[in-house]
Amino acid sequence: MIRTIARHTRVWLLPTASCAVMVIGLLQSLSAQDRPKNLEREQYIRGLVVKSQADDLHTERYWHLLLHYRSTLRGYESEADGAAFFLANNGKTSPQAELEATIRAFFTDLPEVHNLHPICRFPARYQWLQQKLELDPVMLPRPDCSLLKAVQRVVKYESASLVFSSYYLNAPASMFGHTLLKINATDSPESHASLLDYAINYAAYPGDLDPFSYAFLGLTGGYPGKFTFMPYHIKVREYNDVENRDLWEYKLNLKKPEIERLILHTFELTQTQFNYFYLDENCSYHLLSLLEVARPKLFLTDKFHVMVLPGETIKEVVKNEGLVNSIYYRPSLFSENRLRIKEMPPDIRELFFDLFAERKSIQSPEFTRLSLQNQALLIDTLLDALRYLDERQARSEKQNQLYQNLIEARTQYPHEKIEDYPAVQADSSPPHLSHDTLMIKPYIGSQARGNYFGFQTRVVFHDLLNTEQGVAQGSVFEFFKIDLRYYTEPDSWELNQFTFLKITSLVPYESIGESFSYYLDTGIHTAYRKRDQDLLNAKGFNPAAFNGLLTDQSEVERFPAATIDVFYGLSYADVFGNSWMQDLLASLMIGGRIQQSTHFEHTNRYAPGIMTHILYDFGWFKMYLKNQYLFHSVQSGEHDNFISMFEVRYNVDKNHEVRLGLQQELYNTDAFLSLVCFF
Repeated sequence: MIRTIARHTRVWLLPTASCAVMVIGLLQSLSAQDRPKNLEREQYIRGLVVKSQADDLHTERYWHLLLHYRSTLRGYESEADGAAFFLANNGKTSPQAELEATIRAFFTDLPEVHNLHPICRFPARYQWLQQKLELDPVMLPRPDCSLLKAVQRVVKYESASLVFSSYYLNAPASMFGHTLLKINATDSPESHASLLDYAINYAAYPGDLDPFSYAFLGLTGGYPGKFTFMPYHIKVREYNDVENRDLWEYKLNLKKPEIERLILHTFELTQTQFNYFYLDENCSYHLLSLLEVARPKLFLTDKFHVMVLPGETIKEVVKNEGLVNSIYYRPSLFSENRLRIKEMPPDIRELFFDLFAERKSIQSPEFTRLSLQNQALLIDTLLDALRYLDERQARSEKQNQLYQNLIEARTQYPHEKIEDYPAVQADSSPPHLSHDTLMIKPYIGSQARGNYFGFQTRVVFHDLLNTEQGVAQGSVFEFFKIDLRYYTEPDSWELNQFTFLKITSLVPYESIGESFSYYLDTGIHTAYRKRDQDLLNAKGFNPAAFNGLLTDQSEVERFPAATIDVFYGLSYADVFGNSWMQDLLASLMIGGRIQQSTHFEHTNRYAPGIMTHILYDFGWFKMYLKNQYLFHSVQSGEHDNFISMFEVRYNVDKNHEVRLGLQQELYNTDAFLSLVCFF
């Protein structure tokens, strides 16, 4: 029985063993055939590496631009922070190792997902190495880069524009503005009109964070920044319609091959991330690096060392002669509506507000006797106003009904088109015309106790007396301002003021926008008090003490106090008119002040308060009056304080000003003359 089984088993195993021998022989034969090919390819790759070393390709600026290398004390380091962006283990710090690893990676076998092959992931690197080393296509794998092809199919390009989105003081990350790139599908003069083009955007992705964490991580690179391709109309809706931000489009003089390089490199960057730094490695900085990749002869990022503000990057681009072809202004929904209302004759403007408030209807005689074009203009302007209102807050049922009625009424004017209305003229100016950022202000002054001179410097950016050309009107953004003062009596230097952060937005409140104003000031202020505590026992306002010139200064001490001011309120300006009132801005706010110093009776002192601002702009001259009443008497042992400051400014040019001012408060009066210089 066993012999029989063994015989049959032997019969079955013989052909099986024979097949196995044949398969092994075939594999050995194939391996023997592939061995010369693999050896040939390895020798070819080694030759490419040797050639790259001989030509010092790893030192070329374009390679450094593609990898975002920056020179450091130890050599080089890439600003890219995604590990997958590097093909060598030490690729982040070694341009040569990354170059050689990239060459080798292009010849690796195809993965199951072709889009993961280095040729597909790094098309800009591949294009450059193909030009430099003349890579043999026979030796290379041929991946189907479907993802790259999809991007190339969708993102049509004939020209490109650098877009600046104006300042948005309601969001910390956008207070200095924002920039993005628009890839134009045509090169015609009307290319700006298309909303179907694609944009390249770099932005931070912080997630859900509390305000303190948001600010801290933004300053320290605590969250990722990423590049994305997106339809341009999405950003237009976000900025123009929702956030009420004007757009300035700078059409660039880039050739098609340069734009192609820019797109290919952006595709590479969409697969990695950068640590986002709010003050330097931000949206505008990295967009400049894209322009350098497009045209390596440009040196844009090297001009910035400490801070990178979007408006300043626009200036740097404009400074490169021939780089900007034209500038196009795309007003926000509110700006376009405001400018359209402003250009209306007074009677039609008044009728608009009556219709908007539903004090009158489109059946009223005042409306029906207008020309058809003016009737259509009023209806379109009303529709835009209601649409803007809906973007800011939910419309009421009554306003929704008005909107529907106007939509139906508009169908009765088929021949009147928005394109036929007179084009609105911008009453703001492009960002490249703004003053520079770093401020130095020497000054001289006098107090009752003697004369002084001082020196003030500010890293950024703007205050209410600076020219508003190219910046948001009625805005203040000051960061890290230091004011040092030398007093002749006593003979000493003192810190008069340190501003860590000061933000003010005096946006006029009107029936359409209904915007509120705010004032925030954090830092160290100089405070004054009587040396004799007994003199402070009486509460309330002391007129005699308020007049610093009449106060015996030997009884007054001057000292620094940590200070936080927060105020909130309403501002007024003739937003829609053309009268002299359009240059007047007035504001009324309520809020309070918190201070800390060992010189105070309770160390900490607080006071609710009222603040007013009056600002009048004559053009070359500007006048500013600020009054602040602080009710310190709510706290035992303190007098109320009334601080009044009046200052006038003469504008020599956008970067030079002369100022004369007077400030009066409890126990002190200052008169001063200053020269403001921007760099």
